[in-house]
Amino acid sequence: MNEYLTLFLINVFMIFLMGTLFAAMPYFVRKSFLFGVKIPIKESNTKTIVILRRRYSSCITMITFLMFAVALMQHLIAPQMTILFMLYMPLLFILLVFLVYYPCWRAAMKLKEINGWKVNNVQYAETHSANARGDLRHLPAFWYVLSLVIVVASAAITLHFYPQLPNQLPVHWSIDGTVNRYVEKNMLNVLMMPLMNLGMIIIFFITGIGIEKSKLQIDAEQPARSFAQHRVYRKRYGHMIGALTLFVALMFAVLGFRTIFPESAFFASDIVLWGFIGVSVLVLPIVIVVIVMRTGQGGCKVKIDADTFAAEDVNITMVSGRGDDKFWKLGLFYVNKGDAAYIVEDRFGSNIGFNFAKPIVQLGTILLITGLIALYVWMTMMFI
Repeated sequence: MNEYLTLFLINVFMIFLMGTLFAAMPYFVRKSFLFGVKIPIKESNTKTIVILRRRYSSCITMITFLMFAVALMQHLIAPQMTILFMLYMPLLFILLVFLVYYPCWRAAMKLKEINGWKVNNVQYAETHSANARGDLRHLPAFWYVLSLVIVVASAAITLHFYPQLPNQLPVHWSIDGTVNRYVEKNMLNVLMMPLMNLGMIIIFFITGIGIEKSKLQIDAEQPARSFAQHRVYRKRYGHMIGALTLFVALMFAVLGFRTIFPESAFFASDIVLWGFIGVSVLVLPIVIVVIVMRTGQGGCKVKIDADTFAAEDVNITMVSGRGDDKFWKLGLFYVNKGDAAYIVEDRFGSNIGFNFAKPIVQLGTILLITGLIALYVWMTMMFI
């Protein structure tokens, strides 16, 4: 199959995968939230709200087909730019989704105001049983240990063969597999991939910690059931992030060896490279979507047998402010100096949110954005 056609098909798959996930988002968040606005659960299935959700999903569907049309035009007119399109397409998609989300959030705020919906601003977020989440005993550390072993091993092998490496190392290949860029041999260049690999592991590990330590919403009417759902949510997401970490570690190690051993029948093989790409964009996204859809926000979609949580030791305390719309900018960003929490459950999307009133969160956000910009610049230069 033509390489450009393969990349185009991957782009198409990713477009429809993202479109499906974004279009379904209003249906797997908690019923007490409508586009980031807290509403009475009894109102969640009224006609007006159902229409608003459908309107959002319809717009996302139209965006999905628009992105498909753009991808098709790009493939027909400038197929050599397909990799760059693959790189920047998610950013454009997210921007367009936000342009659809924003008026829906405004409409939800207006609905709440017009109907005079009164919702308790106290959110049930803490339980006696939830104390177990703070010690990270349930974090599946073995995934990260294996990933770290791969990084250390790849760095050790690279250093072992360093004296034998040529003065010019291949770092960029054209779409047909021909080397078209070299860099000078030095420690930084040969260890660049292991260092990037280590950075990715750290990011995934912090994400895993965030899942374990995040303070999730407790259903005041069925607190024991809610906490039982939280445990399932943390277990599923913990293993999902851990497995993803190991896969990324393997992929980065192989890509690094592709530079160190350019003549290797295995590491320089296009089959191996395309195998990792195929799993990255075909298998992993499907697995992630299935887990997200079956688990729901904070585990709210998990089916729990009554006998499982009937004896759960739960002692509810109440946290003020987290349920108040005024602390949620655009329904997405939580900013509350009076809340001691750093990590909270968000209202629309990824399950994990942050208290952006905290200086450490602000610093982390700046570092993350700076790192992403640097990564995009580097990857853009690599693919041009």
